[in-house]
Amino acid sequence: MINDQLHFVPRIHHAMQTHRFLMCYRGFFSQDVTLSLLSMMENKLSLEQEGKSVRKKVFHVMMECLQSISSSSVDSLTEKNKTIFLLGKNDAGYFIFSGKLIPADRKLGLEEKLAQINDMNSDELRVAYTDLITKLSVTELSESEVGMINIARRSGRKLDYDFATYDDTSVFFSLKTDIVSA
Repeated sequence: MINDQLHFVPRIHHAMQTHRFLMCYRGFFSQDVTLSLLSMMENKLSLEQEGKSVRKKVFHVMMECLQSISSSSVDSLTEKNKTIFLLGKNDAGYFIFSGKLIPADRKLGLEEKLAQINDMNSDELRVAYTDLITKLSVTELSESEVGMINIARRSGRKLDYDFATYDDTSVFFSLKTDIVSA
């Protein structure tokens, strides 16, 4: 007799096929995990026969997303299984979903920063990035803000994000990044 708990495996496989996910990871993002995911992504994109410029763009955006997930600068909660990363492919190129729990009291500030970043054009993003890097000391540097600006710069797209209430003290922050392969 088949274990009833195994019935979810084909459903997950079907969902991954339907949504064209190339890789998914849920858990703690250590440096080793991040490097492994980046290496797997490079291998998958090579198998997809993507050009070097697309692979480079996906690599850099993915690295920023992974750093954002693992960064304590957005004040993520320390529960190891409250983070997620997905890489997929669609007709226009690639997409990355990333997310993590953050304290509810950080939502408004992060939402304001993201809205400011989305209001910037490419020149303004470049200037904002340069200003943050050159004018702030390492202790003052907002890694999450630099990362989000870099994601917007490298993808050439607006940041698509959401906050879902998780419980009384935390929200789940989700970010979707599209990378056009043309």
